[in-house]
Formats: sequence, structure tokens, C-alpha cells
Amino acid sequence: MLCVCGSVSPAASGKSRGARMILRRVIEHVKAQNWTAAALDFVIVVMGVFIGLQVANWNAARRDAREAREYIDRIQEENNV
Repeated sequence: MLCVCGSVSPAASGKSRGARMILRRVIEHVKAQNWTAAALDFVIVVMGVFIGLQVANWNAARRDAREAREYIDRIQEENNV
């Protein structure tokens, strides 16, 4: 994430530093033709993305369930009045 001044914000630099480190490791493994290590790096990245998506979906489902309960409670209150 670039600031107006053109420098990288601290939050974004930490994320991009980690991504660069992973990319550097993958490139080193491919150059050395260490295909097992390159495949393992790839699997780790894919699993990380998958877990992140699952957590996001779980949070969205919890939020939707909470909103549904609130709507039902409001409807019940309106019917009791």
C-alpha cells in the first residue's frame, strides 16, 4: 500500500516482505531444481489461502446468523405489541 508521499506504509511493508520471502524461497528451489521443496512451498501457500477463505466464510456465516436472530426477535416484538 503506497502512501501519498510514495513510501510504503508499515502495515503493507510487513505483508509484502513476507510475500517476497516466500517468492524468494520458491525461486531458489526452482533454480536448484529442488521440485519437492518448490511443491511443498506451493502447497503451504495454497493451504494458507484456503484457511484464510474458510475463516472469512465462517465469520460471515456467524454474522448472518446473528442478524437473522435479531430480525426474528424484532418481528416477534412487533407481533406481541
